[in-house]
Amino acid sequence: MKFLSILLAIIFTPIASATVVTNDEGKITRIHTYDDYKQGTVFIFLSKPVTACPNGAYLSPSSPGIERLYSMALAILMSNKNVTFQLYDDRIIDGRCEVDAIQVGAN
Repeated sequence: MKFLSILLAIIFTPIASATVVTNDEGKITRIHTYDDYKQGTVFIFLSKPVTACPNGAYLSPSSPGIERLYSMALAILMSNKNVTFQLYDDRIIDGRCEVDAIQVGAN
């Protein structure tokens, strides 16, 4: 009976799944980071954020690709290129979603 109860609980428990959302192509308007706030999280302000992330995006200091993503974001800001972000909508800090990928074209 105990086994059946556990099995039913597992079957009928909703599974939370993260989705990756993409913003409309736009500009990076600002980048902020602090050495003592959120362990050095990089905050990226977007001209066209997504609904789930009204304040933009962030790069987590624990992300394995943070150096490459930060370099790319900074280059895009300085060149004023259009950019598209793929963002995790279940990893939110202060209204910003964590960056999964950055895409920029030759425009």
